[in-house]
Amino acid sequence: MADALAKSIAQVRDSHAAACDFEAGSPGATVAAWRFSQNELEYLVLCDASVLLVDADGRCTQITDRRLEQAVDRATRELVERTADRASIAALRRTARVQVDADRNREGGWWVINDDPAAAEHALTGRRRSDDLIGAVACSDGATRAFDLLSTHTLDQFAALCISGRAEEIATHIRHTETDTACALRDEGMKTHDDLTVAASSW
Repeated sequence: MADALAKSIAQVRDSHAAACDFEAGSPGATVAAWRFSQNELEYLVLCDASVLLVDADGRCTQITDRRLEQAVDRATRELVERTADRASIAALRRTARVQVDADRNREGGWWVINDDPAAAEHALTGRRRSDDLIGAVACSDGATRAFDLLSTHTLDQFAALCISGRAEEIATHIRHTETDTACALRDEGMKTHDDLTVAASSW
C-alpha cells in the first residue's frame, strides 16, 4: 500500500508540475485506507486520520498516526516550561504549531502527504485476517473527536454506528457539541470545527 501511495503522490505532483511552484509550499493531506488481499485486510494511515477495525464481537481497534499531535503537545510543554508570563494555552499551542511545522516531513518529525512520494514510506501499515472482522472505518481527526475529545460516543459505539450506515447521525452530534463547547475548545487552542470525513464498510 505504501508503494501505491507513493505512486499516487508522484502522479498528482507531476500533473501539477507545469502550473505550480512546489518550492513555495504545497497543500498537505492525510490518508487512511484499507484493501482486501486474499484472506487479509491491509491498512495504511499517514498523518492524523484513523482506520478503525471492528471485530466480530463488536470491539474496535483504532490505528492512528499521532506523530503530529505528539509533536504539538511536546512543543507546547516546552513553551510552558520556558514562558515566565501567564500566556494562554491557546496562544502557546498556536506558537507550538508554527514551530512544529518546521519538522514536517523530516526524520524525527511528522509526515504528511504533499509533493514528496517519500512520505509514503513513513505511513503506518499492517494486516489483519479479514475473517476476524465485520467492518472497517476510515475517518479524519474531525470525526475521531467523537471519542478522542468530545466524548459524544465511545470508540465501539462510533464504529458500530458508522458500519451500520449512521455516520451522518454522528456528524450532526459532533457539530452540535462543538458549537456548545466552542469557548472551551478555543481556550485550549483548538478549532471549533474540524474536517469531518468518514468512509465505512461492513461485510
